[in-house]
Amino acid sequence: YQVTINTAGTYLVRARYAYPPGTPVAANRQIRLFLGTSATPFVTLSLPPTGDWTTWTLSSAVQTTVALPAGSHVITMRLDYGYWTFDSLQFSL
Repeated sequence: YQVTINTAGTYLVRARYAYPPGTPVAANRQIRLFLGTSATPFVTLSLPPTGDWTTWTLSSAVQTTVALPAGSHVITMRLDYGYWTFDSLQFSL
């Protein structure tokens, strides 16, 4: 994703997603975010089951903070494991 960060600072990052327990992949799902061409993620979120395919969460239990510089950047997202529904990411100062 091409993003413009207007204000440098420490951002709270949360994911909105859904999936039930007992899906074919037993591990928590992961979202990893990469800034620019870096091979090291600047954010990794581990996402536990929400209870059902339509039980969405934007949980404060699944969040992290990250320092982001101002400017135009490319953010690449990698979703590990299958059998879950991803909706969006939220970044807030």
